Amino acid sequence: MTAARRATVIGVTLWAAVIVAARLIGIPYVAARDTPLAVDAVPWVGNWVWDPSRIPTLALAAAAGAVAVWWLPVVARRWSWPAVLAAVAVTTAVLTRLLVRASPDFYRWGSIQWGYGRHTDLVDASGPGSYLRTYVEVQPSLGGHLRAHPPGFVLSLWGFERIGLQGTGFHLALMLLAGAVASVAALVAMRAVAGDEPARAAAPFVAIAPVLVWRTNPDIVFGAVALVGVALAIVAVTRSDRWSLPLALAGGFVFSMGLMLSYGVALLALPVLAVGVQRRSWQALALVCVGGAAGLLLPYGWGFWWLAGLEETERQYRLSLSQARGYRYWLLGNAATFFGLIGPATVAALTRFRTLPGRVLIGAAVACPVLAGLSGMSSAETERIWQPFAPLVLLAGAGLWWTAGRWDLRAARWWLAAQLAVAIAFQALLESPW
Repeated sequence: MTAARRATVIGVTLWAAVIVAARLIGIPYVAARDTPLAVDAVPWVGNWVWDPSRIPTLALAAAAGAVAVWWLPVVARRWSWPAVLAAVAVTTAVLTRLLVRASPDFYRWGSIQWGYGRHTDLVDASGPGSYLRTYVEVQPSLGGHLRAHPPGFVLSLWGFERIGLQGTGFHLALMLLAGAVASVAALVAMRAVAGDEPARAAAPFVAIAPVLVWRTNPDIVFGAVALVGVALAIVAVTRSDRWSLPLALAGGFVFSMGLMLSYGVALLALPVLAVGVQRRSWQALALVCVGGAAGLLLPYGWGFWWLAGLEETERQYRLSLSQARGYRYWLLGNAATFFGLIGPATVAALTRFRTLPGRVLIGAAVACPVLAGLSGMSSAETERIWQPFAPLVLLAGAGLWWTAGRWDLRAARWWLAAQLAVAIAFQALLESPW
């Protein structure tokens, strides 16, 4: 057995074993808890349901996915780089939309409104300045999502409402756009670190993955903003021309805007740090930090200090359902949900880590969910919470069909078909609120 085939067997076996173990251990674990844990499809949130009425829409999603599986590897090799990015963005958005249509539960389309949009009256009541200034003080009395997040998203939705952008249609469009932007940002970072061909090889695997099933939730919006900052910063630390320093400032500032949407995306600073240290780009890294500090000082001028909000969020988290869910089991359960997001192809690719292009970037990206899990601040719901980490980890798929200038189109299509099949299976059998 060749080394590549051995790595494939190990990767797929590991992917399946972790998911099966999480199910077998999790079912009695959840049943034994006195408090309902809202993970009836343990380790995923939702329920296992088979509804034959989904078949026509699932068939449409599968047909579109099959076209993408056949077409994207060719596009990645032959088209211009801007055209490759456009193809990835369109494929990501279209497949996500078709998968969402296959769900009988339209509640998930309203996840932004349910979690955040209905709270914009808090800004109306006292104005944005007072909202920011008193946010930490009133945090314990806010809704569950607001207690766990900074004030930036509600404030953003309030601003969108001022110009007439609101409602389910706008929110769905925002999530689809965010998924496309996150995918493109990951590829831009990969090209800066590993070069043109590895980035092209990663493109189909960023666009086609089970993660698309859970892309209709606000966390992909948070991730998209942060990943744009990450991409700008990584481009900055890998360049030595006159654009490096302004890009570093811009990257840090945009990343800080992501921090105002979610505390968890702070871990995405690790890939920037890893690449910057490897390249010894100390000046660019310093300017990334300056840009980030400037972005966080802006709301501080209005009375909101990010670290104070993080401290209160951690306190609220310890008092919430996480206390009932526990810690040790979810080290396994969280890993299984993330394996579900990235699919068997990505896990198989990661077993070939030593030969992966861009492994510094990908390795730092893998560290993000690992550290998030070890922190104890993520107990279930990671199919939503860890959305921002997935695009950079999916870059590992490049190593499945590209090696030192040699392309294996057949391997790419087989692996992409496996990713699509897992996505269709999850969409067919799992009814989730996202």
